[in-house]
Amino acid sequence: MTKFCEPCGLTLSIDSYKSHILGKKHKLIETNLEQKKKLEETGLFIRGVPYNIKAAELRSRFGQFGDISKIEVYGSKAYLNYVDKISCDEALKHKHIINNKVLEVNRRKFISNSPGSSGVGHGQGQKRSFDNILKNAKPSQTKNNLDYNEVLNAISAPAPIIYQFSTLKSLLLAGNENCHSIMQKICYDLELAMKTVFSSCKLYPFGSMTTGLAFKDSDLDVFADLEINQSNCLLLEGTQNTAKKIFDKAKSCLYRRGDIFTNIVPIQGAKTPIIKFVHKASGISCDLSFRDAVGYCNSGLLRHYLQMNERFFELVFFVKYWSRMHQFCSTSKFSNFALCMLSLSFILSLKDSKGNKVVPPVQDLLNTADQNDPLYYVQGWRCAFNTSPITLDLPSTPNFTMPGLLKSFFEYVAQLPFETNVISVLTGELISRKIFEENPIELPEAYECYKTHIARNPIEVLCKPDECVVIHDPFKLNHNLTGRVTKEVLQSFTCACKAAAELCATAMDINQSQSTLLHQLLKPNQPLPNSAKHSPAKGSTGRGNVDSSKAVVSISSEMPADFQGNLMEKSTRFIATILEKLLYFKIEKTIVGDSVVESKVCKTDFAQDVHEENQTTVMICQGTKDVWNGRKKAQALLKLKGICFQNPLSFHDESCVSSHIAETNVAISNFHLECRLMCCKGKLCVQFYNLTEGKQGHFNSCMSFVKIVIGRWITEFSKNFLTDDKIILK
Repeated sequence: MTKFCEPCGLTLSIDSYKSHILGKKHKLIETNLEQKKKLEETGLFIRGVPYNIKAAELRSRFGQFGDISKIEVYGSKAYLNYVDKISCDEALKHKHIINNKVLEVNRRKFISNSPGSSGVGHGQGQKRSFDNILKNAKPSQTKNNLDYNEVLNAISAPAPIIYQFSTLKSLLLAGNENCHSIMQKICYDLELAMKTVFSSCKLYPFGSMTTGLAFKDSDLDVFADLEINQSNCLLLEGTQNTAKKIFDKAKSCLYRRGDIFTNIVPIQGAKTPIIKFVHKASGISCDLSFRDAVGYCNSGLLRHYLQMNERFFELVFFVKYWSRMHQFCSTSKFSNFALCMLSLSFILSLKDSKGNKVVPPVQDLLNTADQNDPLYYVQGWRCAFNTSPITLDLPSTPNFTMPGLLKSFFEYVAQLPFETNVISVLTGELISRKIFEENPIELPEAYECYKTHIARNPIEVLCKPDECVVIHDPFKLNHNLTGRVTKEVLQSFTCACKAAAELCATAMDINQSQSTLLHQLLKPNQPLPNSAKHSPAKGSTGRGNVDSSKAVVSISSEMPADFQGNLMEKSTRFIATILEKLLYFKIEKTIVGDSVVESKVCKTDFAQDVHEENQTTVMICQGTKDVWNGRKKAQALLKLKGICFQNPLSFHDESCVSSHIAETNVAISNFHLECRLMCCKGKLCVQFYNLTEGKQGHFNSCMSFVKIVIGRWITEFSKNFLTDDKIILK
């Protein structure tokens, strides 16, 4: 026997139906439908509104039929809602004329393209005034994703390196002419939409499409100058309401043109408020920002340096793609612009045979800028630079060939003292972090804007104690472009750079190797130095060896030198507690070296006699419930029930949230992962691997949560390593 749930559009068994209608998702959809039904009963959709008519005049006209709860005007259209249905019915009985123009007035219609849809509007239009954000929209799906295998195959045959680069660029780059036509079309459509509200709006595209580094699947970034940004109107304290109104008006401009823009996702709560959307005609995903013109200036600066010599462009282009192939680019790792600035810092370090620098640093360009440039200062930061074209002839030595530049770059990165220095493209030098942290007054003259800024805003300093890499923005000097890079990511990145440098060195020694150098560098299974190699435990999964490229989380921590007891035993119980109690994983199998234990790891008698210097324990886990998604909503619901939480959440708090989610979420099946614990000389490392094909979505979302909780608690675990047999998670 089955039963159909009409709100959700699901056919379920009787037992499943009973539990389904008690679930939060079903109740949320029911609540949304009730709200939409009320909007339909009390709402009017008005067409033909004269452009000189304001909302107040419409309120006066339609208010005679009853109390109005909300009215919004968008050009020649308006949305109006009464407090009750009777007033709406009465208004529909009359003919409405304003300025000798008959208005077309209809009842608002509820559009349901799919079960549980929350779209409200009229005809094919989409409701905008009630923040109908397409939360499930994925603009990246519209991209023409690059075929990595095709790229590798294209450069697998031996060829001179100049032809290898030519092949790569033709396969990957969108091309300047193509980018220019795309930017022209999108900005033209966007400007027409924005000028209906912001008459003096000017749009400035920036990002990879303006620097020439855009891949065929790249997005377009656009800065909208609303003539309010230079006064910092969107960010000043006490102007939150103004900022929201401006953002909402900009958002409405896009919603109103559903024939041109789709997948509109406003993100106002971000550090830099943006509106994501897809341009229908081109299929290009776009990010529209309003904060300031610094990003636009950054793109201009990068383009200026890339045009100095074709080899600079090829170097930055290759580093960008190499990092992408080896998965070093993401929101939690390196951004593309951060990698470009890292590459630029290397370019600025180049010296000729006499020891003179080949490329002028950013401060030289700033000092010779036109002081009448409207972008000379942006929010107190000097952003105007000398744009006079510079053409550089590089020395004809092996180190300045493309293999030589690649080798030098990878060596440069592998040897950089990230932990103790700030990478400054402003001066083209490394600057000690101690100066920024302890005595910023001693910073070079080029940092006068930074000194002034932190004197007014002492908390907005560049160097934060928990940031392991500091590469600052070339103009906004208190902005660290690599603030989210973790020690583990940095370690993997520098190891990969070291391996790449060795490949380049071999290619330079053996000329024949240069003919396949780019292919060797881009191969996903590029060998790492011995210290970074990964060898799966024997018989670890019964599914074959684990591909080391699937390691998403790798967390390590130094343990106290005077710890007592077995490190592996306590660490295993510690991690197993998190896996079972918090993530609802069932631990199916445990491997210690060659020993397999078919029982729960929390009963770790098997580890009592393990005292080797190098120890490895592998746990094969099966996911039972998806408790890593929807945690913020669950926490909010529990707070409404009177449950108090610590900040940050304790283990008990997190368990409480997991328990609540597990009660409502359906079980998941066929999702396995491997948790690998390695202890060596007092150092603990935890790694996770996906073991199930086709379940990458589960794995990625689970690991996003794991990075937060285990990363935080393993640090506390190492600081307070216990001397008894108890594992305490507060």
